[in-house]
Amino acid sequence: MAATFLVSGEYHRFRAVTDVVVQDHSITLKEGTIVEFDGKLMKLGSSTYHAPTLRHAINVGWLVLEGDDASLPVRKTPGERAKKIASALRNHPQLLVEVLDVFGFAMTCEVPGCLRTDTGLTPSMTAYEWDGQGEDPNRDLWLCPDHADEHTEQMEAQWAEYRAGLL
Repeated sequence: MAATFLVSGEYHRFRAVTDVVVQDHSITLKEGTIVEFDGKLMKLGSSTYHAPTLRHAINVGWLVLEGDDASLPVRKTPGERAKKIASALRNHPQLLVEVLDVFGFAMTCEVPGCLRTDTGLTPSMTAYEWDGQGEDPNRDLWLCPDHADEHTEQMEAQWAEYRAGLL
């Protein structure tokens, strides 16, 4: 279901069909949790949170309208399809961002287990030989800000060791 029907101020009740992490609020909606959402604000109990990224959870089927007996979809998420688009447009990052926005896709962080969608292209900082076959080991990565910082620090440390003759 696309979250295009949501209008600010008109709340709908949604049920989580899997655990959903609400970015920036350190909240995990456990499977079965009911929340109210208007496309921007989420009401959980007596608290209200600014959580526009929940649109992505609706688009991929992690949140469904209350009363919908849907379970977690067994299909490719927009994130997987968006990665194919990203691969095709990797040399045109601004166009890629616009295309993903038009289709409502959000790139999830490439670190296994991280579901954050506030990602950006992070330079790989690698220099592996590549024969053009298979996935490019030097491609830029879609990472959330925390993992991007971690990746950059790790790669800078490895390059410092290399330059110092330690590798």
